[in-house]
Amino acid sequence: MAAAAVAVLLGPAGVAPRQLWRAWRIPLGFCVTGAVPLLFAVGGPDGFVALAPDGPLHAVRLLLRTSAASLGVLLFAFTTPMSDLLPGWPGQGCRGRSWTWPW
Repeated sequence: MAAAAVAVLLGPAGVAPRQLWRAWRIPLGFCVTGAVPLLFAVGGPDGFVALAPDGPLHAVRLLLRTSAASLGVLLFAFTTPMSDLLPGWPGQGCRGRSWTWPW
């Protein structure tokens, strides 16, 4: 998924690599921040803080999933003109009135 999103963004969508990097680096930082704790285990026979046995595998899987999701959102953001999104908003309760729960 991530490779396909990058291929579409850099190919047919015409996004410059520098522009893609600038848009993706902040979400990627959040992805890395979320993956780092998976590398460690707290408590147990190995000490108070130790490396988790399957930590690197879980961290890599999390990074792949979250970076693919971030690139999917960026693909939507880079390829959808805002003029296509705005006409649907007034019917969704975004026109000056307060939103209420449907139940």
